Amino acid sequence: MKRRTTAKSPSNIAFIKYMGKIDPSRNSPANSSLSMTLDSLASFVSLTDTDGTERFIWKGEKPIGVEGDAPHLDPKGVEKFLKFSDKLLTRIPTILRSFGVEPRAIPESMEIRTSNTFPHSAGIASSASAFSALTLAMLGHLAADRRKFDLRFAASEDFRASVAVLSQEGSGSSSRSFFGPFCAWTGDDVFEIKNGLPPLKDLVILAGREKKAVSSSDAHHRVRTSPLWATRPGNADRRWREIQTSIEQGDFDQVAYLTIEDGLEMHELFHTSEPPFTYWNDETRAILDRLAAERKQWQGVLFFTLDAGPNVHLIHRASDAPRVQAWIKKWFPHLDTLMDDAGTGAKLLP
Repeated sequence: MKRRTTAKSPSNIAFIKYMGKIDPSRNSPANSSLSMTLDSLASFVSLTDTDGTERFIWKGEKPIGVEGDAPHLDPKGVEKFLKFSDKLLTRIPTILRSFGVEPRAIPESMEIRTSNTFPHSAGIASSASAFSALTLAMLGHLAADRRKFDLRFAASEDFRASVAVLSQEGSGSSSRSFFGPFCAWTGDDVFEIKNGLPPLKDLVILAGREKKAVSSSDAHHRVRTSPLWATRPGNADRRWREIQTSIEQGDFDQVAYLTIEDGLEMHELFHTSEPPFTYWNDETRAILDRLAAERKQWQGVLFFTLDAGPNVHLIHRASDAPRVQAWIKKWFPHLDTLMDDAGTGAKLLP
């Protein structure tokens, strides 16, 4: 039987945003970031040895036996995915050996399939989950002894951090999908945050499903033209330090304040760049206006944030989920939603 390896990696929702790069070739961030790892809003990537003549065969189909739908990538997106796959082949054997796992011979040809359980390119960090799933799938696929790899990867935070840093070169935010429920990223250091908060959920209001007019990669470049850019990295790093303490101490209100402040500052960079652009649509603005009007009602219950897209994430205690869902049905019954729990990070499937 030909060897097949499938990885599942969740999306993550940043509380302190990664926006702006020092070194675009390595996706090195201009500021530190921190996110909550999700669970079922995820990407799957499978690699299967084949008899083909090309190193990689992109199927454009979802992996066998998993959830979701195959993303409709344009040729540029497929090229980026395959180019990073090729880079992984050159780097992974060394990483495996450094953690006591012997690599096997690189297959002549591999078929790649992938799927998402959420809309692609709509601002739910699909590149983060896809590239982290690809990185982990390739590691497991190239390990000579899969069981030994599983044990070492589960036991060693340093192993997972090294893999996260490698994944970062495909998509910066993907580095944060290897730890959970909270993960911090600064420079080449990725690590889990001790959690003092109760179980949290993320209710995503789908204000728009269309492909983004401005890609996240373009946004990283364009924000530097904003007059607010000069103070952005320092502001974000300050919040990054403060929110770690707040999460560890279980201070929900302070986590909420810092998350909202950072998310809105990031979008102000978009709105004040040259030329200005926005990911918000009429539905996004209506949701934010309603939240602002009921700010006192929701204090201590939920907080919101937005990634580079129109969708609004409502972060709340799991125990308050029925109340939050009832609010959505009252004010925005015409909009679809996605609900997810905080998760533990990328994993290989049996």
